[in-house]
Amino acid sequence: MKKRIALWLGINLTVVLVIAAVLFLKMRFGVNIYCMTHQLFGLYCAGCGITRLLVSLVKGDPYTAFRYNPFLFITMIPMAGVYLYGSYLWIKNKALPSGIGIAVIVWGVMAVLFGILRNVPFFSGMLAPP
Repeated sequence: MKKRIALWLGINLTVVLVIAAVLFLKMRFGVNIYCMTHQLFGLYCAGCGITRLLVSLVKGDPYTAFRYNPFLFITMIPMAGVYLYGSYLWIKNKALPSGIGIAVIVWGVMAVLFGILRNVPFFSGMLAPP
């Protein structure tokens, strides 16, 4: 179990440090990370706006954060709960309940639908990042 905890902490610490570095570069020096989907095809993917969403949250502006990516803004707390519960079960070496897999699949399908809808002209004014 100690090896699993160490692995989990190492992976999550690495992710947190990368996110912190990206946010620091964006907030301090204005360095942008461009979405390849938007750069290549001119379409917004389901994750477009996530860096600006996080910067807005760090600055304490939830309205603007919501505008950059409403899907991730709404689902990030429940999915963090699913992730933490799944991590706890993995560390304890217990089987994951099928509900976690279903939740992740449903979230993925919703993300794909959101990515499609934010490029439909009727919805783009509401769902595309400003």
